[in-house]
Amino acid sequence: MITLIRDQNSVIFVIWFIFYILSPHVQLYFRMRTINYNMYQLMCQVNEVISFENTLKVLRTVFSSGLLTLESFVIYGKSGFKTKLEYIENQYFPFQDVGSIHAKFNNNETRNKVSVIIFSNMKLKISGGLSNVSADHMGYIERMTVRVTSYFSMTTASSSLSLINAQIKIKMSPVIFRKFLYSLQESRKFFSIKEPTLNGRGRISCAKVFPFNGRRGHFSVDPKGTVQLFGFKCIDEVNKSVGEFLDIADAHIKSISSD
Repeated sequence: MITLIRDQNSVIFVIWFIFYILSPHVQLYFRMRTINYNMYQLMCQVNEVISFENTLKVLRTVFSSGLLTLESFVIYGKSGFKTKLEYIENQYFPFQDVGSIHAKFNNNETRNKVSVIIFSNMKLKISGGLSNVSADHMGYIERMTVRVTSYFSMTTASSSLSLINAQIKIKMSPVIFRKFLYSLQESRKFFSIKEPTLNGRGRISCAKVFPFNGRRGHFSVDPKGTVQLFGFKCIDEVNKSVGEFLDIADAHIKSISSD
């Protein structure tokens, strides 16, 4: 009986292994699980006309709502983030001079921070951490958007991601780092590559790999294998770019190993 079970498990393993080797979609799925998303930013249009007086009242009286706990808030004037305004209870306050209000929250479930900037034009800029979110990152972002707008008794008309940051790890060492960058250049899958410089006592700094023309989104590649992704527009864009990047990284490691 034990022998039979072992044989059945062996057959199942062989079938799974063949399917894994032959299917690029399955390979991509398992590789995508290595992406660590760590930060997002979006613009949210709300249905309600924003009153800074009402917003300040909420911030001063509601310290916790659902999973969100208020940590701090700052009032800025219309000249941008250079001028801070101080609110003193029972004293005159010039709400007409307010340009934006910044509030910082903590998600009590994931321990991720959430930052919100409230503007007068019915828009909120929401950013937050993703490091403690294991799956369904877009679902988490959508839920946090609803929680933030609900805190201010607002409803979302529309929202659009403006930034996703993430991180991956690859097999890399300073010895083969320059050759790897050459492989990236030869692939012609990336718009430009900014070579690293020597920093300090001969330490090689990170290279910047730009997948898109005219955009600041890029891979920051460390000689020891840490790859950070900055300024991507959505999860799908990250997945596609990482897939192409890993194809080249895997091929490069195989060629080095075979030499």
